[in-house]
Formats: sequence, structure tokens, C-alpha cells
Amino acid sequence: MAYAVTHIILTIVVLDLFRHYVFGKKRFPRYMLVIGGIAGLAPDIDVVLTWVYNFFTGASTNLHGLFTHSLLFPIIFVIL
Repeated sequence: MAYAVTHIILTIVVLDLFRHYVFGKKRFPRYMLVIGGIAGLAPDIDVVLTWVYNFFTGASTNLHGLFTHSLLFPIIFVIL
């Protein structure tokens, strides 16, 4: 999770572009950018899941990037 800031900043920049050029500033308040930035950390949830898995199994497994950094994860969020 060394580049977790990249997830936050990239999400905020993309949302700000949508806010400015597509939705309008009145319909897309600024606090939604903060919520989107926090939600940008969702692809790194597998780091925490790795810690839990390794704690209970005693194994040294790295699950980071296995599921959440694939296209399946954003597709699920778009459907939701």
C-alpha cells in the first residue's frame, strides 16, 4: 500500500473533472469529492484481507492486486 495516495488523488482528480465539465458544481457538491477519494482506497482492501488471512492461517501469502486491481472490481462497483 505504498502508493495509496495515488488511489486517492487520481479518484479526486477524475471526479473533479466530471464535477466541473459534466455535472456542474451545483449538482455535484465538493464533499462528494472527499467521499470519492476515500472510496478510491477500495482497491487496497485486499491488503487488510491479506493480514487477516495470514493471521489465521499462519501462511505468508500476498493477495494484493489479485482481485481488486483487476477489471472485475470496477465492473462490480459500476453495476452496484
